[in-house]
Amino acid sequence: MHRKEAVKKHSENFLKKNSRQESKIQGWIFDSMCSSRETKKRMPKTKKLSANYMDIVFVRNESRPWRQKNDGIVEIDMENTGFFNAIAQKFFHRPRVSHISLDKYGSALWLALSGNATVNDVLQKMNEAFPAETDKMLNRVVQFLATLERTGFIKRM
Repeated sequence: MHRKEAVKKHSENFLKKNSRQESKIQGWIFDSMCSSRETKKRMPKTKKLSANYMDIVFVRNESRPWRQKNDGIVEIDMENTGFFNAIAQKFFHRPRVSHISLDKYGSALWLALSGNATVNDVLQKMNEAFPAETDKMLNRVVQFLATLERTGFIKRM
């Protein structure tokens, strides 16, 4: 058995109990125990989108009120609930409702989410609105949709 395999097997057995920290610690143990010429090369992460992702329809979360300001920027209201937010509101005078203003790209994307538009349709609308930035628009749209979905502003239909 090579040194790399032995180190990897030992670290896997050692860290089976704590699955959250396993990958971080395993990588650290693996990298620290191997010599410099044996360490693995780090490749940049690239996300591969399935063709099905472009057919997904996202809809705005109806429980999140929003409005479009005079300058065309969309502002979404988010109620700060929970134990820690209650403490912050009481002792640090934090607001009960946060008003989140989207930038020009986010506002255009938010308005493009009509309830029946697929990700591909949204991407086409964004490319029409910002023709100078079509080369970066796919990554921008995918990341922003993922952020909006993770924070609960939109959901898949």
